[in-house]
Amino acid sequence: MRVVQGLEGQELYLTGGNDGTAWLDAVEVYTPTRGSWVTAEPMPLERGYGAAAAIGRQMFVMGGGNGSSWLQSVMMCNLETGTWVEVTAHLHTFI
Repeated sequence: MRVVQGLEGQELYLTGGNDGTAWLDAVEVYTPTRGSWVTAEPMPLERGYGAAAAIGRQMFVMGGGNGSSWLQSVMMCNLETGTWVEVTAHLHTFI
């Protein structure tokens, strides 16, 4: 799992990982002011060992693996809507 701070430092996100038997697409969100975890919209692909970062209200999860291959994709999640899109093919529009 990877941890990333999102939404102006008010939430922590855990993404993907492996539970010892399967690769995970899970996204868990911790809100310190509530002191609780909630399950968010899962990633479109299972992955572990990836990197994650938040910029504004968007979270990016990139690379990692799924047990059968190393991934080169970059997924972006809108933290307000929970919507995931692959941005690898569109990176030139962000640079």
